[in-house]
Amino acid sequence: MLTVWRIALILLCLFGGSTYSGGEQPVHPKVKAAETDNHSKAEQYGSKDSPISIQIVPTPEDQAKATNEETHKQQRSSEDRAMMGATILLAIVTTILALFTGMLWNATRELAEDAKKTATQQAMDMQRSLIIAQQSAGAAQMSAHAFTETAKALLAVQRPYIFVVDVIAVEPGYSDRHVTYSLINYGGVPAIVEYLCVGIQESTHSRPENPPLNVDQTHAMIKDPIILPQGKRDLLEYYPTGLSDERERFFQISVGYRGVFTQSHVTVATWRFDRFSESFVRFGHDKHNYTE
Repeated sequence: MLTVWRIALILLCLFGGSTYSGGEQPVHPKVKAAETDNHSKAEQYGSKDSPISIQIVPTPEDQAKATNEETHKQQRSSEDRAMMGATILLAIVTTILALFTGMLWNATRELAEDAKKTATQQAMDMQRSLIIAQQSAGAAQMSAHAFTETAKALLAVQRPYIFVVDVIAVEPGYSDRHVTYSLINYGGVPAIVEYLCVGIQESTHSRPENPPLNVDQTHAMIKDPIILPQGKRDLLEYYPTGLSDERERFFQISVGYRGVFTQSHVTVATWRFDRFSESFVRFGHDKHNYTE
């Protein structure tokens, strides 16, 4: 053991002499050894001016754990950067969407205002159209009324009018007594006689009691029923038997006819026999004498 220490001191001296050979005073080995020993003790415990430092040597497990933590930090840093990029992109998209929404709202508002203006204009146009339609309807109604009146006037002109004239009582003898009369068409178109009713009757009252009777098919007016415009047909009717001269005597006639464009026309005429003048005179008013 002493031999080892001696060898160490010798080597230290040699090393120290070669180190401080540049003008430094040589130190005695024992003194050097003592200083070295004191220095080693001072380094072991440290001092105020030179505190002790301890170097920790990591184990392989610690190195693996540190490597994993570094890798995890790098991954989190990459994820954080990706999250930041996505957030920025989302903010940009949100901003664009907000701008687009604002533009869409503005366009919708303008469209609503235009629709309101259009609806108001359409309502005004509809009201004007209704007024024009009412005016047109009124004008059409007036035109229709005028056309109806014109048609009636034309039909009134272009229709037959039969009148009974020249009613004369002829009494040459009691058995040959008869009445002559004429039918005249004063219309502008021919008259076609559809029926003829004639009656010579007596009455105890001041008016006829019974309506006239239809003539038979052998009557001249039935055989030739057409009376031309301004045409005249002379006819004759015999007295029925059994008449008394003490009662009121009446002559009645009813003619049904039609025209070329019209139909259902009727002419009714009534006469009363006047004993003082021995002739037939018109009897009654519109009830007994009319033309339709």
